Amino acid sequence: MSQQLTVKQQTLSNQISKVGDLKEISFARKTVEFTKMKELESQSISDGLALIFVKVANYAGIKEPISEINKQDIKELLLNRFSSLSLEEIEYAFKLDRYGVFGEPTKHFYLINSEYVSQVLNKYKAWLTKIRIDNDLSISKPVISESNVSESEKIELIKSGVEKCYNHYIEFDTIPDGYLYVYDVFYDLGYLTTDTKEKKKIYDLAKSRVRRKYEAIKPVTYSEKIELKNTISKIKNGNDINEYRIEAKKISLMMFLGSVRDSKKEINDFL
Repeated sequence: MSQQLTVKQQTLSNQISKVGDLKEISFARKTVEFTKMKELESQSISDGLALIFVKVANYAGIKEPISEINKQDIKELLLNRFSSLSLEEIEYAFKLDRYGVFGEPTKHFYLINSEYVSQVLNKYKAWLTKIRIDNDLSISKPVISESNVSESEKIELIKSGVEKCYNHYIEFDTIPDGYLYVYDVFYDLGYLTTDTKEKKKIYDLAKSRVRRKYEAIKPVTYSEKIELKNTISKIKNGNDINEYRIEAKKISLMMFLGSVRDSKKEINDFL
């Protein structure tokens, strides 16, 4: 029986660690594919958390084992407040914190308890939200593998995505997260500007909007203050940041969608 449990734990450990070496954006993109804790059996959660926090303790130099009362409190915290996260995300969150990605690593005072865990995971969720926005990552799980999609099905999926994007624009005057590929669709069809001067105007407008957005942010935590300071420093130094390009694409796409609305035609007439 114990040997069977060891095999299960090893399999689970391999599963969790397999994605741990992914680069940050690649990991963030893949999170939608992970099984969330709320979808796991209780024993799988317990086994996974045990493996994760052994690693966390080892990397932190904590020699004392986690007390039973803290184990139960941490598990209760995770199931009540962070059940939408996967085991893979929890392990990755502590890795990012350890590497200083969130700013100064969270102080644990040689004790792993719910307060420490909560601080790290709150930082992770804020980081994930920002990564998704900055890189226009989808928050929806892929419905079907691309390798299994026929050419006609791909066309229908694109049409459906374009319609959703357009309807969202009409209602909210914004491009929804995860739909920036619609820019590429209409750019390839020749509807979006390729004029260098016009594109520069759009890019300058994008830079201005991004700058104003960051200047209006009021950070709360220390890590947010450091991250904001670094970003504003890049902007003031004239450094190019990925968010400029994303914002420029959104502006260009919204200009086109606005012209479609004004033409009184259907969006599919342009596909």
